[in-house]
Amino acid sequence: ANRFQPAVEFYQESLAAFESVPDQHMQTMLMSNVGTAYDLLGDYLRALEIYRRALPLARSAHDKYNEAAILNNLGEIRFNLGEWQEADQYYAEALPLARPLADKGLLLSVLHNSGVVRLELGQPEKALPLLQEELSVAKSVGDDLRQARSLQITGLALAALGEYTRSEDSYRQALELQTKKGDKRYQALTLRYMAVAELKQGKNAEALNAAERAISLLASSGDRRTEALTRHVLAEAYARSGRDDQALAAYQQALTTFQAIGDANLEAKTLAGIAKLQGSQGRLQEALVNSNRSLELIEGLRINAGGQQDRTSYFATRQDFYTAHIDLLARLDRREPGHGYAAQAFETAERGRARSLLEMLSESRVDFHQGVDPKLLQREHDLSEQMNSRSQRLLTLRGAGTEEKAAALKKEINDLESEYQQVELAIRKSSPEYAAITQPQPLTLKEVQHQVLDSDSLLLEYSLGEERSYLFAVSQNGLKTYELPARADIDKAVRRVHELLTARSQYIFGETAQEKQGRIAKADREFPIAAAALSKMVLAPAGADLANNEKRLVLVTDGALQTVPFAVLPVPGGNSTTPLVAQHELVSLPSASTVDELRKEIAGRKPAPGLVAVFADPVFAADDPRVQKSQGKAPKEETVAAAQPITAVADDSRMLKHLATGASASSSGRLEVPRLPFTREEATRITKMVPAGESFEALDFKASLATVNSSTLAKYRYLHFATHGYLDTERP
Repeated sequence: ANRFQPAVEFYQESLAAFESVPDQHMQTMLMSNVGTAYDLLGDYLRALEIYRRALPLARSAHDKYNEAAILNNLGEIRFNLGEWQEADQYYAEALPLARPLADKGLLLSVLHNSGVVRLELGQPEKALPLLQEELSVAKSVGDDLRQARSLQITGLALAALGEYTRSEDSYRQALELQTKKGDKRYQALTLRYMAVAELKQGKNAEALNAAERAISLLASSGDRRTEALTRHVLAEAYARSGRDDQALAAYQQALTTFQAIGDANLEAKTLAGIAKLQGSQGRLQEALVNSNRSLELIEGLRINAGGQQDRTSYFATRQDFYTAHIDLLARLDRREPGHGYAAQAFETAERGRARSLLEMLSESRVDFHQGVDPKLLQREHDLSEQMNSRSQRLLTLRGAGTEEKAAALKKEINDLESEYQQVELAIRKSSPEYAAITQPQPLTLKEVQHQVLDSDSLLLEYSLGEERSYLFAVSQNGLKTYELPARADIDKAVRRVHELLTARSQYIFGETAQEKQGRIAKADREFPIAAAALSKMVLAPAGADLANNEKRLVLVTDGALQTVPFAVLPVPGGNSTTPLVAQHELVSLPSASTVDELRKEIAGRKPAPGLVAVFADPVFAADDPRVQKSQGKAPKEETVAAAQPITAVADDSRMLKHLATGASASSSGRLEVPRLPFTREEATRITKMVPAGESFEALDFKASLATVNSSTLAKYRYLHFATHGYLDTERP
């Protein structure tokens, strides 16, 4: 700090002298330097003030370099303050300015920072292309240290994706370059990342060694933030090695620094680490205080993460904090029953799930597009079309060079998606309605009991944790908490049930018909055993509650349990083979609180007069026999195209023409969608069950996007679609 203070004073004196001279370029440069000095001193608020004053000067002087540099610096400060969406927006503005510059140093910094913020938002797959571009630029200019930095964070992204072998290789390359250059600070950073990856793999001794080496390299660096980050990792390594006192001391040192520099994200992580350590020592009340504070910080940061997808991604990376808090409360309830800890544990489970869906439901009542700049709305529309058309092309790729084409398309989609999120956020922030929206809060236990459940319903809500999992059985009049096995044990049982359930749909190359029949028969024999084992694991603890309630079960599952249809699990107890659905009506929800939000949505709404509209058996291809029968000849191109729901998603006229002319998959790369003839029977049977005049049936050419978008559907309470569905699981 003492080294930078004289620099601040010198720059301020120079700035005062130049303010009397109309040299905006020099004023911009000096203000930027003052901001940088305050930034290095850890005085983020004063640095922000200086940079904000400098930015319009740079723009009015058409100084692209300093404009990009200031935007990059603003992004770094916002990142350090835990305001990642704002940071990401600054980097997104800086990147196109930095790319054409002859000096590639700034471009390398912006690319690096963009990758880091994507990683912090829980999007390592989006961080990797930015880091790879950074590495390529660094190699082109022969900058070994920049290459090392890129390799560092690439290793972190690969570790987040579970690719530990590639991650370790990336770290080793970075460390070799840094050692060759004698860069102790970045050697320490790489060693810290290595320690994190080793902890994730259970290599505690190796992690401890790497963290201790990093601390020794940082001893005289004056880099408080990096040293505190390393102490946090060191603390975890100490804790896993049974050295609790050293772990707690390291955590406290890190916490003091993070609080001093205002880094709420790392403060939250450190408080969670301290709480976990205190919990393992049986100091549950102290642990609860720290854990509560950690969750408060996380929820504040989640709101600041920006757009819906970024908030969801960030929240997904913090779910372990909630399960750890639930575990603390459940243990306190066993130690001190009757003090309300069980209710708090259930409410924490509700806080930790479906927050994004609650917000979407709440915001669905508001049209944010009213009163917004038409250019923003047009850009949103254009980006949506571009993403859809590229996603369609990605889905239909085949043939030589597919991997390279797919990689290029994925990068394009990533870039478009990032811009789309920023445009959506800009639309919301410029909407007069946005400020009036409040964050919806999950329900309390009493509110769930009185507003969601009736006397015939039992809520089963799950929370899967690293060491222990929990099941909350909630009725109108009571709450019971049951301890279940660790997440890994439940996951293993779920995978087995899922594997046996899906045996019929599995394709094994080279398998004969006889071999397939044998494999399916074996799966059928083994399924009841696997289903009973899972039922015993996740339902049997609440067996008495189920026996007393033979009507509705409301299921809020977690993790891998969301992939299992509970209907097929046997009723727990004895050697029962009776499926759960035979004794109970089953309702699945993302959270109990969503029911209340949905009820608010329909409160006071007059029910539609009609009961159900059914869509089934659409025309997907030009060679469909129904096309030939139409007026005794092939219909016009646009008639067939209008009946192509799968291509209308892409909204790509060239793709529609390919489909209309019936071009083959090999020549056009189009998506071939087979007809589903029995959906016609499905539709007919449904409409026959409905009183005359209360149903609408859309079959053949009528089952089209145009019909879906028509006002007709507003007349019906239920919509039933019987058709194919295609899901991109990477970008759902």
